[in-house]
Amino acid sequence: MLSRNKEAFMSRFQIFFSLLLIAAFPLFAEVELNGNPQELTAYLSTIPETVMIEGKAEKKLSADRAIIQLKICTEGKSMDASLAANRRLREEITVKLLAAGLTTNGIQAAKFSSTPESGFFSDKVRSYKVQNTMKVTVVNEAEFRAVAALIDAHKEISYADTEFELSTKKEVEKALLAEACQDATAKKAIYEAGLNVALTPVRFHNGAIQMQRPMMARTAKMASYVMEDVALGAAAPPIQFDEMVFNASITVEYRLQAK
Repeated sequence: MLSRNKEAFMSRFQIFFSLLLIAAFPLFAEVELNGNPQELTAYLSTIPETVMIEGKAEKKLSADRAIIQLKICTEGKSMDASLAANRRLREEITVKLLAAGLTTNGIQAAKFSSTPESGFFSDKVRSYKVQNTMKVTVVNEAEFRAVAALIDAHKEISYADTEFELSTKKEVEKALLAEACQDATAKKAIYEAGLNVALTPVRFHNGAIQMQRPMMARTAKMASYVMEDVALGAAAPPIQFDEMVFNASITVEYRLQAK
């Protein structure tokens, strides 16, 4: 009697669990299921189990170029005079940088902004100030110092910021993604051998690639010190471009089967 009650309870539990799975299934797939609880239970039991394996890769590389941002600020009694002075100074900067070995592609002038300077006790405009930003790309210490020397030569030029880049970034990202795939495949082989199962790839989630600059703040600070040291005629330490950390990851879904 107790055995029959237990069997009846298990049967009702299986039916309830099957109905629960049927109710939840539309949330995950747009599939219409028909049939009695026993048929649906048999169908659901045939759905293959899957596992997720994440592959990762990391690489640390030093930047091979720096983008120095300079501010060129000129002032004149008229807007036209201030604009003309700003343009002449930018042209002079370009000529000197080209003579130092830089290329025209590495010298870019941004849009300018003008600010009228009013009197202390009056709204009458006393002068016009024009500010323009230039970005200069350098690849070695000599070019870096050539840019720094411009600050000493012109009071209208000031140092703003430095950004670091890697010219082979795209190639590095492709190689890292390939390493992440190899890492996932290597983990798959370990699980298959250790657990005596077979894993068949079903789908994968788009790989993510991230870049970090853990030393950016310190290096940018060092760059500003180099600018100041050169302006004062002091011997500055060699330029060390920033170190970049690249991380790649990919998640692969495998169908799990016993061998």
